[in-house]
Amino acid sequence: MVGALTEAGRRELASIVEALSPETRGALSREWARAAQFEHASIASFSRFSLELLAVGAPPELIEGAHRAALDEVTHARSSFALASVYAGSPLGPGPLTLGADVFESFELVASVTSAVAEGCINETLAALEAEAGAAAAEPSVVRELLTAVAQDEGEHAALSFRFVRWALELGDSAVRRAAEECAESVVARVKREPVLEGPTDALFARHGRIVGARRRAVRLEALSEVLEPALSDLLRS
Repeated sequence: MVGALTEAGRRELASIVEALSPETRGALSREWARAAQFEHASIASFSRFSLELLAVGAPPELIEGAHRAALDEVTHARSSFALASVYAGSPLGPGPLTLGADVFESFELVASVTSAVAEGCINETLAALEAEAGAAAAEPSVVRELLTAVAQDEGEHAALSFRFVRWALELGDSAVRRAAEECAESVVARVKREPVLEGPTDALFARHGRIVGARRRAVRLEALSEVLEPALSDLLRS
């Protein structure tokens, strides 16, 4: 997994990490490993999405986009585990990914749309803007470069999901639109209710590209009001 970083990038980060306390290195390693695990799980999400697209007869360009997104998530996971490994001082990587028994069950348009609204339109947009904020705050250049690439990719993944949902709304009946609207309302409300777990590490984590606590909540709330709610309104009212 460390091979996901250039040798120059690994050396730069290692020299910065050497100045940190063991406790700080451990905390940052765990935080980057947690991020990497989410990226790893996203590989499965987009792999399933590609099957859903096939099952509902989506246009080829959407199917191609889903496969490209899954490959992006492979890169994100490898790079994030590589960073976590440098902070830990030893190689880290993913373990087996537990998949539910329903992964390969039949796909229906309503379920595919609600999944795309929650995981794609909303969560990928939030992930893109969190990565962008992390890149802006990060001091190590290798971290900034990774997060800048992640922000761009996650933004494209969100756009893919919006395109699919728009297509599905044109194709589907009132039940599809109602499901999309209810899902969007529920997920947006849940994000607004998220608790703030603020701690003394918030500023330190930001310097290493991880946006947590009150900083993360501020980014997510701004993303909702400035980006997501207008975009979802345009999508679901068109």
